[in-house]
Amino acid sequence: IQAAINAAQDGGTVLVQNGLYTEQIVFDGTKGVTLMGETQDGVIVESPTGLLDDVILQSSVTSAKSYTVKSITIRGGRYGILSESSTDFKVRDVTFMRCGWDGTQAASEDIVGYQALWASTNSSDGGACRIKKASGRVSIKDVYCRECATGITVEDCSAGGLLSRI
Repeated sequence: IQAAINAAQDGGTVLVQNGLYTEQIVFDGTKGVTLMGETQDGVIVESPTGLLDDVILQSSVTSAKSYTVKSITIRGGRYGILSESSTDFKVRDVTFMRCGWDGTQAASEDIVGYQALWASTNSSDGGACRIKKASGRVSIKDVYCRECATGITVEDCSAGGLLSRI
């Protein structure tokens, strides 16, 4: 997937066939891209490093580009999607699974058990999706968060956001 994104033109679309892809995807800020899976349940992008890195990262470079992620499942990673800066960012028909948490249960159902779990390597400070500093519109629609440490975070975005059916 990353090779196709690198080869795409500014404003281009990368179509991803159904399958399991174990890789980190980086939008480097030099061009806007739409990443679109064949089917939401059929395209699974999985973190290659467990909870250490983000699965889809729009780097901290200040970007005046727009990004769309559509019709995929993102599994694992500190964050499923982390965008540091963009113009517009759209997330459509995406399932996040075990982002920020690997599914390990607390040793006990009390504050001590949960504190130990959240301090362990079985969880991170991440979650499903975090979009920061978008100068345009953030639109998140038909998104499912399953067994993630946290859900959707949109912060410091100047034009606000549209969140629907999360």
